[in-house]
Amino acid sequence: MRKRTKHIVLIIFLMLIVSVTYIFVTEFSPQRPIIISKTLPHPEKPGFNIFNFKTFAIELPVGWKDRGCLLDASGGDGELFLSEKVLYYGFGAGSFNKSEAKSLYKYLYDARNDEMIMGDTVIVGSTDTTISVSFIWPIDPESSDTLETGLYCDSLKKIHPPPNQLYKNCNYYSLTEYNDSTYFIPIEVPEIVINSKTADSIYDDYQYNIVRPKNIGNGITFVIVTREPYSSFSIWGYDLDFETQEELIKAGLSVTFDEIDLTFKKGKN
Repeated sequence: MRKRTKHIVLIIFLMLIVSVTYIFVTEFSPQRPIIISKTLPHPEKPGFNIFNFKTFAIELPVGWKDRGCLLDASGGDGELFLSEKVLYYGFGAGSFNKSEAKSLYKYLYDARNDEMIMGDTVIVGSTDTTISVSFIWPIDPESSDTLETGLYCDSLKKIHPPPNQLYKNCNYYSLTEYNDSTYFIPIEVPEIVINSKTADSIYDDYQYNIVRPKNIGNGITFVIVTREPYSSFSIWGYDLDFETQEELIKAGLSVTFDEIDLTFKKGKN
């Protein structure tokens, strides 16, 4: 009898462990299982398939395969591939930052308006024993003017040294006039912005930011798709030949969003 009781207790204990594990995995797991797309022939474009991931749908030429999309609470990412050619995609958290989809001119213009201006200090108040100073921040684009931009080379660093360690990696500058004063503003520009060319497009409430490398086959190509109130979607690939690059861009321009509930409920997709 005691032996039988021990077996029953052991079985109940194991069932309890399984139940707790199931509840944790299904209700509290930070990631969902990999979601494989439902692939259907495109009804209007021969030679193309529609990959539907519930959250979004994308069009790609016949022959491209889906390695699955791993979704979590804020988005997900996955891979599409054809032999050695791989396109990566992300929805929500997996998406690119829009600041990386700017032209060099636009990046410098926005940065000099947003960055702390480490130029002349401005006295904002003083007494016999103290002087309160402040840096101008931010510059008002409506009342300022960019006089010049360029590479922040070693010769300029001798004349205008970086204000502190935070600016040691700055590689460009903006010479900006504001309130009858001229400010030399060091700016760190990402390599992706320097080595890319950009284009923007809006269609049916969708906004597309397209980035190509200046030299085909050497760099990253990506498309960011946004539409309120959805999370943004990105698709990208590295060192693509011209044909694959154009396939990626066409795929990005084909993305549509579907509104679904991303709340985790007992492991359901």
